[in-house]
Amino acid sequence: SPSFQEKLRINETGATATGIRMKTFKKLKIPIPSFSEQERIVSILDEAFEAIDTAIANTEKNLLQSMT
Repeated sequence: SPSFQEKLRINETGATATGIRMKTFKKLKIPIPSFSEQERIVSILDEAFEAIDTAIANTEKNLLQSMT
């Protein structure tokens, strides 16, 4: 998330190759969506993957038909 990225930027060290010390990183709180939000995201992804599978099957069917 943008807010977590900002936390990383605030805590980074180095001039040329920046990074964050493991000791500092371990102290950062990583935001996790609520369980209901995770379920909503999974539902959206399930629908998207189903549509992708259908598109792949239709494409393969069309390719086979065009080859005969």
